[in-house]
Amino acid sequence: MYERSGENRYVLTLDPKGGRIDDVSDTDGLEVTSCPTSQPFAEGVFVVQDGENAGGNQNFKLYAWEDIAGTSLLIDTTCGVVRPAPGGSRVIGATQR
Repeated sequence: MYERSGENRYVLTLDPKGGRIDDVSDTDGLEVTSCPTSQPFAEGVFVVQDGENAGGNQNFKLYAWEDIAGTSLLIDTTCGVVRPAPGGSRVIGATQR
């Protein structure tokens, strides 16, 4: 992840340790929201297209946003409310702790 403003400074690397979901490779894109979307994703969802799966087709991987945010990012669930984060905006839907 990189800052959204300024020089787009590197902040951290995403490396979810899901266990049930294998790694993602050859992605064509991703999307993230910290807005609740459903009961399993009450604090948002991170969706990434996975272009390579052993013996299978391309697919999409869905991660609960809190699993991605971990302890490095704050989860802002005030969806639709635009307000600057302390110290400036860091990433979509989250601010660095």
